[in-house]
Amino acid sequence: MVLRILVAALCFSLLSCKDLVDKYKRSNSGVSALDKAVLYDFRSAAASARPSIDSEAEKRVLAAIPPPSCPVAPNQPHPSLQINSLATGSFTYAAEQESAYLVSGLPCGWSNKLIVFSSSKLQASSDTAYSSIARTFDLNRDDKNELLLTGEATHNGELSREASLETFEKNSLRPLENFGIVYHDTCSLFTGADEAKRKDLIAKGLIPYVESVVIYYLPHPGHEMPSFTAERFRAPCPASPTITPSNWHLVSPK
Repeated sequence: MVLRILVAALCFSLLSCKDLVDKYKRSNSGVSALDKAVLYDFRSAAASARPSIDSEAEKRVLAAIPPPSCPVAPNQPHPSLQINSLATGSFTYAAEQESAYLVSGLPCGWSNKLIVFSSSKLQASSDTAYSSIARTFDLNRDDKNELLLTGEATHNGELSREASLETFEKNSLRPLENFGIVYHDTCSLFTGADEAKRKDLIAKGLIPYVESVVIYYLPHPGHEMPSFTAERFRAPCPASPTITPSNWHLVSPK
């Protein structure tokens, strides 16, 4: 009986200590590291399918692109325009029902365009270096959605993806948090390389791995934007470029 009482008292003490520790992990504002949530896991495969858009909406969006200022083929003012991404939400005005379209393939070397419509009314059109809308959020709870934009580039066999969290301000995009390179793949550089070539690549700081990050956010009270943190992961090169890397292991922080 005495033993049971001692065990019960110890368990109660441990639970009380745990509650105390959890309590003091929280700041005076109520924010706690325990509330950290995943913003986006860039280890997952990048979206490749273009959105399905009805012809009337597509015409309306492409008509919002200004005429080219460089020579183009007759009767083909925008021969390579395509709508890469579509997202719905409130982007320019709080609680407004809007659609955001990311358009690439503009002529004259122009930047891509992020165009927002409310019904058939053009609300905003802004240049962007990014080519895809990964997700939308309302992280500061102001009834307007932020857009997580991503872009992809290849250079001499290296594949890199970058990301930025952005919002519309006065009908133009404004970066809230630039995450920089979130995915880096050097595997193609090492494919078929002999030992001397591999050593040369490694000496230049390149490694036959894929690296990617998971972005987390810590909510703040009120209408403040959250704090962001990242974990970096690494995976061995897959057997084929068409295979999504697996066997990720944490590199930093540990």
